Amino acid sequence: MVQIEGQITNQTTGDGALATLYYGTGGAPSNQAALIGTAKGKPAKLDAVPTGAKKWPFGITTILGTVGSPLTVGTAYWIDLALAAVTGGTANLYGLEVVVTEL
Repeated sequence: MVQIEGQITNQTTGDGALATLYYGTGGAPSNQAALIGTAKGKPAKLDAVPTGAKKWPFGITTILGTVGSPLTVGTAYWIDLALAAVTGGTANLYGLEVVVTEL
């Protein structure tokens, strides 16, 4: 189970931001690289910032793998939080807390 909490914002009034959790095996993606892996959970979406740079709380909680397709024991997995600006502006994340629990 992966839990990510923090604050999301866009520096431009009227623009939004989108944070999506990805996971996979092999080499983890580097910063600002193309998205790889599997998107999981409901993305955190900030539709439009009423005042530029105001921070809004968000949380993503999801379980990786499923009953019919569990994660493989002994395999290393990476997790990544992809961030995108919606419409324009510059999206940012603040105060991130990440908790990964083996169930």
